[in-house]
Amino acid sequence: MKRWMLVTAVFAAATAWLATTADEASAFGGKLRGNRGGAACETAPADCATPAPCGVTYVDQEVTAYKPEYRTKAVEVTVMEQVATQQPYTYTVCVPSTTKQKVTVNQMQPTQQPYTYTVCVPSTTKQKVTVNQTQAVQQPYTYTVCVPTTTKQKVTYQELVKNNETFKYTVNETVPVTEKATVTKCRPVTKAETYTYYECKTETTKQKQTVNEWVCVPTQVTKQVPVYKTVVVAPAPCETPCATPCADPCPAPACDPCAKPQRKGLFARLCKKNRGDDSATAYAAPAPCAGPATQTVCEMQTVTVTVMERKMTSKEVEVNVVSSKMVPVQGTRQVTTNETYTEQVDVTTYKCVPKEMTGTRVVCSYAPVVKEVDVTTMVPTQQTGTRTVYTCVPVEKEVDVTVMVPQQRTGTRTVYTCVPVVKEVDVTTMVPTQQTGTRTVYTCQPVKKTVQQSYCEMVAYKTTVKVAVPCAAPAPAPCPTPCAAPAPGCGGC
Repeated sequence: MKRWMLVTAVFAAATAWLATTADEASAFGGKLRGNRGGAACETAPADCATPAPCGVTYVDQEVTAYKPEYRTKAVEVTVMEQVATQQPYTYTVCVPSTTKQKVTVNQMQPTQQPYTYTVCVPSTTKQKVTVNQTQAVQQPYTYTVCVPTTTKQKVTYQELVKNNETFKYTVNETVPVTEKATVTKCRPVTKAETYTYYECKTETTKQKQTVNEWVCVPTQVTKQVPVYKTVVVAPAPCETPCATPCADPCPAPACDPCAKPQRKGLFARLCKKNRGDDSATAYAAPAPCAGPATQTVCEMQTVTVTVMERKMTSKEVEVNVVSSKMVPVQGTRQVTTNETYTEQVDVTTYKCVPKEMTGTRVVCSYAPVVKEVDVTTMVPTQQTGTRTVYTCVPVEKEVDVTVMVPQQRTGTRTVYTCVPVVKEVDVTTMVPTQQTGTRTVYTCQPVKKTVQQSYCEMVAYKTTVKVAVPCAAPAPAPCPTPCAAPAPGCGGC
């Protein structure tokens, strides 16, 4: 953004300079040429034609403009850096110092001390006690015993007997049978089906959008420009009049009335070349040579110059906006489906038919049978026997009984007591001692360094601009008769 502003400023300055140059050219050439005599020239003879003014043309001229470019260069700068220096210093250190000192301390010493204590001692004595003691006694008793007795008896029981028996049974026999059956079958059928699908279609619409663009706007600028005017000055009397018409340029002295006024300015040479009234055939030399003299005076004049200024403008433009949307479309496609149909076919099936048959089987049955068997029965019998019976009988016995009896005893034990003792011990004390050392001290000192620095430089480049060029005025027609004496302020030639 800064570059664009700088380029715009340079372009405006170049445009203003070109406009000023055109105004000065107009002031130096046209105004002086057209107003050489000022108001006094209006009394010139009507026979002398005045050249018609011409317009201003513009031509392309290559000029040198400047644009900013950012570049990098090595610059030596002074920066403050920390510099480490070794500095000696004195510090105090507490050094341990050990000395021998006598101190009284309490020390535990063992002492043998007698004491009396009680001990329970077991003592065994004989005592008579009555205890219950179990004794075995033989005792007679009577009991009943079942004695087995075997006898012969006739018993009727059921015995299993096998017999052959004829019976009838029914059997299912499979017989093939042909029947008409309805069978469902499938066949493919193709049909045309209408379906809907979507297509993406684009359409272009006009929409208004705001666009910012740079436009050169003509701006009126007022400034001061120098303007040169010719002032009539009374000349000194000449010694001899002009005998012949003036030559171009006149090699006469300063007091010669044929001497032309000296022009000054940027386009003085161009105006002199295109002046039509400076030829030797324009006017005849006047009879008397006492003409007025002129002097060029520079004055500042306020003029208004049109400068093209670059401004940002906003405008609405119509742009084509392409949008897409899905559009439903009807289509036809071939669809194959399975169609079911029924058909009568001959089907062979098998059926079960009942059939009666006769067979023989073995049948078991129970028949009563009488047999003589041995039957054992239990007969109760009284018997007598003896058995041992245990009973508790009190018995007096002499047993040992142990009793704990307390007994006094005497012994010695070690007792520790505190006894003050004087000892020589090492006592350490801290003694301050001065020591010298070095430490690193950081100080800020200026240091010169070379760094890369960016700067903006105006670079010249060639561009083409429009420059106003005055056209060459046509030479006026010669007067049919010599001009009369010029009016004051018009000049001799």
